[in-house]
Amino acid sequence: MTSVVSNPSDEAARSEKVRNMGVPGGLFRAAMDEIKQSHTVGQSLRAAFVLSGVFTDKLLYAELLCQFAHVTKVFEGLLMESAAFPDLKGMYSFSPSYEADLRSLVGPEASASLVRGPTLAYADLLLSHSQAPHSRESLLAAAVILWGPLVIGGGAVMAPRVKKSYGPGCVGVFEAVTGPGRADRQRAFVDFVDGAAAGVDKDKVVELCGVYMDHNNRIMAAVERRPKWLRYLGAGAAAAAVAAAAAVVVARLAARRR
Repeated sequence: MTSVVSNPSDEAARSEKVRNMGVPGGLFRAAMDEIKQSHTVGQSLRAAFVLSGVFTDKLLYAELLCQFAHVTKVFEGLLMESAAFPDLKGMYSFSPSYEADLRSLVGPEASASLVRGPTLAYADLLLSHSQAPHSRESLLAAAVILWGPLVIGGGAVMAPRVKKSYGPGCVGVFEAVTGPGRADRQRAFVDFVDGAAAGVDKDKVVELCGVYMDHNNRIMAAVERRPKWLRYLGAGAAAAAVAAAAAVVVARLAARRR
């Protein structure tokens, strides 16, 4: 999951601050530079979701959450099966919390029906990369793209809004990344990524970060739910704004594929 919408200049400043936590010339900064354009697409997607009511429509939030829950479960399963990165394994395990939040929101059976085609394709890509010569690079890139937004991104900002909207039983995925020690957790994650560069093909990790970030955007764009209140707006301003934001997202994703 990514952070809520904010002023673009503030978002850019925060992104640059996060990027600069990495060592100059290191893997973390290179990964952040690689995903910069995709991150801009992600900002448009977040704007579309907030306009659509992600904090007022429980089913919309649940469908969005479900996409990241599915691919994160696949990634974390692959990580645990691998002999690589034992220190990374001990840092986080978000899958159980994702599943608990979804049970609170819609129940276990309903959440399984919310997984969309691009999410299944993303999971299949992670599985195929785990069998490739660059399996270590795939795991590290997936950690940056699937864990990074929670650990060093907007998890702490999003948590109180989700709690206010849907209750304390729906914020488990944020518990490990909020509260005292957040700065230390961020530093530990960034330092791990930079330190891991010595044992991997750095350029491949950077390349895969770009690939996986694009897929993050695609699974957000694949969410089908529209809030009930939208039907009453007809061709009103809010409906037009959502449509415009969605059009921007589709155009940018298409441009990235060319």
